[in-house]
Amino acid sequence: MEYNTIYEASHNQFITVPLVIAAVLDVLLLIYAVVNWKSNAKSGKIGMCIVGGFLSMTLLVTIVGHWSSRSIWREYQNGDYQIAEGTIENYEVGTDEKLSFPDRFTINDVEFMISEQPVFGYGYSLRQYDGGVLCNGLRCKIYYIPYKNENVIMKIMIFGK
Repeated sequence: MEYNTIYEASHNQFITVPLVIAAVLDVLLLIYAVVNWKSNAKSGKIGMCIVGGFLSMTLLVTIVGHWSSRSIWREYQNGDYQIAEGTIENYEVGTDEKLSFPDRFTINDVEFMISEQPVFGYGYSLRQYDGGVLCNGLRCKIYYIPYKNENVIMKIMIFGK
């Protein structure tokens, strides 16, 4: 059987949109706190507490995310993945693009979800709405890593295309 690879995860540096937004907010809050430190001591101190809280949360999310990301990538690189091979069934297209509902499907009773935002930067994220080619009846082989309540798609090979 001849399969063609249409997707394979590559190692990333774990820079995601939420992380960038949090970093920008941290910088803006820091500037606000520094500017208000001398003009109004109470406002400056409250600002510094807010900045400290946001910086702490950003750091925590970054550390946990980086650890999880490295864990998923390490498992894939070590060959500690699972494979689902067969025909895609029960493909459900996400119902509202504004809320980014994921597409869902099964292969041999293994459930998959395609989200707009992949798990810690890994995983196939091209929904049908965004131009993805996965659909009911397509024969494929999917390499995946089970992570929490999701199967992270690391590689997709389709038959005969």
